[in-house]
Amino acid sequence: MTRIGPYEIVAEIGRGGMGVVFRAVDPVIGRPVAVKTIRLDDLTDPKEKAWLRERLFREAQSAGILSHPNIVTIYQIAEQDELAYIAMEFVGGPNLDQVLSGGKALEREALLETVRQTAAALDYAHSKGIVHRDIKPANILFSESGDVKITDFGIAKLSLAQRSTRTGMLIGTPLYMSPEQIQGKPVDGRADQFSLAVMVFAMLTGARPFDAETLTALFFKIVYEDPPGVMGFNPTLSAGIQAALHKGLAKDPAGRFGTCTEFWKTLAGECAATEGWRPVPPRSWVAGGSVAGQQVETPLPSTAVQAVLQRCPACQAVLSAAGVSFCGYCGVSLKEAAARAEEERRRAEAETVAAETRRAEEGARRVAEDRRLAQEEQQRQEEERRRRFDEQQRKAAQEEQQRQEEEKRIVEARRRVGEERKRVEAERREDEAKRLAAVERQRQQEETRRHQAEQRMAAERKQKREEEESLRSIAIWDP
Repeated sequence: MTRIGPYEIVAEIGRGGMGVVFRAVDPVIGRPVAVKTIRLDDLTDPKEKAWLRERLFREAQSAGILSHPNIVTIYQIAEQDELAYIAMEFVGGPNLDQVLSGGKALEREALLETVRQTAAALDYAHSKGIVHRDIKPANILFSESGDVKITDFGIAKLSLAQRSTRTGMLIGTPLYMSPEQIQGKPVDGRADQFSLAVMVFAMLTGARPFDAETLTALFFKIVYEDPPGVMGFNPTLSAGIQAALHKGLAKDPAGRFGTCTEFWKTLAGECAATEGWRPVPPRSWVAGGSVAGQQVETPLPSTAVQAVLQRCPACQAVLSAAGVSFCGYCGVSLKEAAARAEEERRRAEAETVAAETRRAEEGARRVAEDRRLAQEEQQRQEEERRRRFDEQQRKAAQEEQQRQEEEKRIVEARRRVGEERKRVEAERREDEAKRLAAVERQRQQEETRRHQAEQRMAAERKQKREEEESLRSIAIWDP
């Protein structure tokens, strides 16, 4: 394909489930443009085809009535051979998702400026009655000069218009959805503020405030769980910055800031009051990401939104001038087509009301089921906690019993050792007494023998003296 309408194709710059985006040139004035296309002839379902056409036209209408330096400008919308397309401003820089996917954090000034420009553009759209409803990094483009450009108003809602979503389906990107979007409640600009706060949380901490492996778990966290504290992810942030983010992430829209700019001003003020704060790089940021990071939407062919631009009720072509009676694209009478469209609108409105009722009932059922599952999980965790507690108590009792038995064994061993010591001491004393007694007997026997020997010697000396005396007597008398 080398040409779409009056535009000469230069290169393909993007592709998604809805179609292809080309970089092109307007040959008349030499202006670069981005051309977003949807090939309708690939679809066999007439309703699907009509919805895709209506989706593309709604994007052009939503963005076409907006004129803001931070919103991508729409130049033209048309169809060519079953190919619907929008020609819009070409933005030469990357989107925020690509910047964050590079693994580097934005500089502090760049981060705050990005938030400021995004908030200003969103507040401007909200003032025109338009809610974007899919604010995410991939839809925040940067021009070559570094200015922010918000794109993809394809699921934007004109606040005064009819709702145009498929029965029972959600519209948006799950990771950045507000609780009221998930619950199917009416949304206003504060839903975009919630998505912006999710983006800012991720840019400051490198992690998303709500994430899960399944959509059900993710939706439950967004609707019921409070966001984590930012200082656990980034210690350089302050409690004031955390409070500003948590207010922007309030579950109830009434709890958020009045405008996105108020959110930015409060955040910027808290950052200015926090010395040394700095963003941290994303931990695991993948462009496009999982299902939770992709846009989920299934809109129904709906009645025309309350138009600011005049368009044909039959083929939805945007007409070049107001007050025309016939469409130059399909040739139908605008009055007759409008009557048919009004009839279709009423019928679709009745179907939408019934569908929304069913969706609300299904949503309530899902919420009840989620609560039941959460209660069962809580009960299971409580039972597990009690089981672990009882097991710990049982182990503690066993350990205490073993300790007491060990103490008893130690006491008994000490008693036996004491008795053994006493027995050994008694035997030692008895042996000592016996030894002393034997020594004493031996001493006495020795003393007795010594005394007897002395007596014998004395008797012998006495006898010898007597004999000597006797001999001297004899000598005297016998000269």
